[in-house]
Amino acid sequence: MSSIGKFLLPLAIISALATGIYLVSGNNDLAPPKVEVVEPAVQQPTTEAKPTTVVQAPQNKPVADDIQRRVASVPSEAHSDAPQGVRGRVLTPDGKAAVAVDVMLMEAANSDPLKVFLAQRTGQKFTPAARGLTAQDGSFALGIDRPGQTFDLRVITDNYPEFQFTGIKVRDGDWFEAGVLTLKQGIVLQGRVTAEGIGAGISGADVYMAVANNNFQALPTPGRERGIKLTTDGNGFYRFETAPRDGLVTITAEAAEYAAGEQANFQVKADQLNECNIELARGLPISGFVIDAGGKPVANAQINASALSAKTPLTVNLRSQQDGAFLTPTLREGPYRLTVTAGGYEEKTAQAMSGENNVKVVMEQRGMVKLRVLSTRGMPLKSYGLSLRRFFSNNPGAIGKVLEFPDNKRITPADYDGEWAQIQNIPVGEFVFQITENDHAKTLTPSFQVTSNMMQSPQVEVTLTMGAGIIGIVQDDTGKPVANAIVATDMNGGIAADGGFFEIFKPFLPDKHTTTQTKTDGQGHFKINRLAFADYMLRISHPDFCEGSTIDIKLDGDGQMKDIGIVSLARGAVMEGHCLLGNQAAGQVKVQISPPEGSKPELDNEGRVKPFFSASAITDNEGYYRMLKRVPPGSYKIHASRQAGNNDIFTPLLHMKATSREMVITAGQQQSMQNFELPAQ
Repeated sequence: MSSIGKFLLPLAIISALATGIYLVSGNNDLAPPKVEVVEPAVQQPTTEAKPTTVVQAPQNKPVADDIQRRVASVPSEAHSDAPQGVRGRVLTPDGKAAVAVDVMLMEAANSDPLKVFLAQRTGQKFTPAARGLTAQDGSFALGIDRPGQTFDLRVITDNYPEFQFTGIKVRDGDWFEAGVLTLKQGIVLQGRVTAEGIGAGISGADVYMAVANNNFQALPTPGRERGIKLTTDGNGFYRFETAPRDGLVTITAEAAEYAAGEQANFQVKADQLNECNIELARGLPISGFVIDAGGKPVANAQINASALSAKTPLTVNLRSQQDGAFLTPTLREGPYRLTVTAGGYEEKTAQAMSGENNVKVVMEQRGMVKLRVLSTRGMPLKSYGLSLRRFFSNNPGAIGKVLEFPDNKRITPADYDGEWAQIQNIPVGEFVFQITENDHAKTLTPSFQVTSNMMQSPQVEVTLTMGAGIIGIVQDDTGKPVANAIVATDMNGGIAADGGFFEIFKPFLPDKHTTTQTKTDGQGHFKINRLAFADYMLRISHPDFCEGSTIDIKLDGDGQMKDIGIVSLARGAVMEGHCLLGNQAAGQVKVQISPPEGSKPELDNEGRVKPFFSASAITDNEGYYRMLKRVPPGSYKIHASRQAGNNDIFTPLLHMKATSREMVITAGQQQSMQNFELPAQ
């Protein structure tokens, strides 16, 4: 399975789970070996011996011409003047500076999984957040302007396997010191591409080597979306000298007039001959046109051709040309399903046999809905934000996101034809619109149905509401009012966000609630108006106190004002400390505090369930951390783990197990120092 496939499958599952939850609540390829490249043809069987020994790759010290070539090919987008970023130094395996090596920061998929999911789905390529070349001493500095997100560091060179340092969370105003990154010597992976049935070598075949990643969140390296490429010699032999040591790779071979062949998850080992031979069968492509119902070509449509027979397990992706024409790569003999998607059109499927020509895929344009929005006084409004939400007739209180429709799309008078806004690109299904406007509460329209072959656009009219409100008082644990405390609204399940796992699901969940905040006055009072009808929780924060919260606040009536009474804030303790790794200060260590195992929910004075407390912090370059939230009195479990590294999922688990401990914060305790020494790898 390709890296994209590995990503899409879990994200599709996440998307489905998230909907279920809400119902309940430039090409830098490696230089190939010098081989004779001729026109693709079947060669007669040869008696030439296959390579039988593993030859270590030469170190290929960069020369002036090579450095100049790389400087010219890599854009200067290092952003080294940014207030935060990642610094380090790259060395070759013999300890010398790696000069003019391509280094880049790629945003990790879990920083914005929805954006990545949609980009993968539409075939978009990913660009680095920062990119540059190492200096004469091997050093680099890559700056970013978006602190708090997670990034993967990639080091790309023609002479060694790609180096990855993943899971770097860059703090605001902090330059993470990645330290010395030593490239590893690659090993040889070789083989032969032959014609199926006769064993003759195929010259000029393209061979791709892609590293199989055990982390589905990793995105492909720009320019290497399919892997590292080279071409077979006159007898069909290929030879990679930069295969990773003791890793899994996927080898794909393609040649004119042949169907592509693939060897997935081939185990590369440093202590043995690594030989992967691939046979290619003769085949034929599928060609045709993508058009709309009126016969006009649909350009840039994404086409997925997937084999229907288990004997031909092959999937290819391509796009239609400006005239709507498409031509797949050569395919093995058999039936295929063509799945076609294009902006503004319904997804379409068709079946075709390999070798079939003039396949016509007729796309049906998505529907249009006419919308009229009125104020509470009945006056027409023509400027507002609009989101499309799925409506579930068997559960009218639930809505779901429509991923392909932009959230909070701005509607202006230009979108109107008379009294009705013309809302385009509505897929088939049952929906509601969600309207946001500054002087009103977020409002859902009546539901409407869009079907294929609809002769007339549905007309939807909605009168906005002023919504409901929440009032209350914030006091400390001695009964004194707390002024200037921040009171923020959140969805009722938002408490799960403290554990981090919720962040994966959150982009896929539609927010029925209104996200806003206010401050308490001198007497600790607060009032929040114009809240959409939903179930809420409140978060109350102040630098001198623990975060407070109250949950299960149900707002369902126009003009309703819910009094939640008194929210008491405990003083709690400031928690901080240092982390060491191998007796050295360790940055990028995540310290996590959570309830002890077997904890049971407690009730507050009003009989409401008190949310569990959890928090986390990331150490800086000196290994220092400080929890952003004070820790209230109670018993907790705490552990530390190095999150960033070489994609090893077992090391963080080892760190958690080695550092896990029980911790107690007593009433009146002002500070807690918790230091950790993580076992070295």
